[in-house]
Amino acid sequence: MRAAGIPTEAPIVADGELHRVHVEGDRAASKNAWYVLHPGTYPAGAFGSNKTGISGKWRAGLTATLNPQQRAEIEARRNARAIEQERAYSAAADRAGKIIRVARQDAIAHPYCIRKSIRPFGIFQNTDGALVIPVFDARSKCLQSLQFIEASGEKRFLSGGRLSFGCVPLRHSLESFKRAAEVRIGIAEGFATGATLAHVLSDSVAMFSAFSAGNLLNVATALREHYPSAEITLYADNDANEIGQRYATKAAIAVHGLIAIPPTPGADWNDYARAAA
Repeated sequence: MRAAGIPTEAPIVADGELHRVHVEGDRAASKNAWYVLHPGTYPAGAFGSNKTGISGKWRAGLTATLNPQQRAEIEARRNARAIEQERAYSAAADRAGKIIRVARQDAIAHPYCIRKSIRPFGIFQNTDGALVIPVFDARSKCLQSLQFIEASGEKRFLSGGRLSFGCVPLRHSLESFKRAAEVRIGIAEGFATGATLAHVLSDSVAMFSAFSAGNLLNVATALREHYPSAEITLYADNDANEIGQRYATKAAIAVHGLIAIPPTPGADWNDYARAAA
C-alpha cells in the first residue's frame, strides 16, 4: 500500500474482511483507504483509496507447484468469498434504499452546497444533516450504495456497499433520453464537480459523477454500452499528481470520447467555476 502511494499506520489484519483505514497526511479521523487481506498458505489481498481512486492487488509469491487438490481448495475458498461478498453488497443496497426513502429534507441550504456554490439537483439530506447521495450501478441503473457528505465536507460511503461502476446522474435520468443519437453525456469525479457542470452546461447534456478518478473508466464504459452513439466527455480534475488526468484520459480513449481539463493547476471544475464567478 505504501509503495502505491497509500501509506497507513493502521495494523493490517489478515481475516478476509474489508477494513477502512486512515491514510497518513489525510484529515484526522478520516478513513479514505481500504484493504482486504485473505490468510492461508498463499495470502492475497487488495487495497485502494476512495480519495484518489488508486487501487491494487497483492499476493504472496508461490514457492511451490500446487497440486490439483490445493488448487481446488483455493478455488473453493475464492468462490465462497465471492458469494459472501455479493450477499454483503445486496444487504447494503437494501439498507441504502431504506435510508434514502426517509432522507427527504431539502438540501438547498446545506453548508456544503453553499460553500461549493452548487444546486443539490434533487439530492436530499438526512436528519443528521448529511447530504445523502445515491450511488447507482451504471450497468443496471439500480441503487447499490450511498455517499454521505457532512457539513464540514467530510465524505464517507455506506459501509459494505459496492462502489465499482457507481455513479449519480445529475439533472437528467438516463431514462429521460429516448434516442441514443440525441444524448450527450458528461462524466466528472465528485458530486460537487458534476453539479457545477450540470448547472453551467446545456440541458442536452446528461451529467454524471463517478465519485473517484479510478471509477471513471467503469462508468464511461457502462454508459457507452447503454448509448453506443452518445458523445461522452470526461471532465478531469487538474491534479498536481496527474491522477485525475491519467484516469480520465484512459476512460476517454476506451469509449472514443473527449476530455476536458480546467486550466488552473490543482483545481477541479468546481474550483475553476467559483474562482471565475
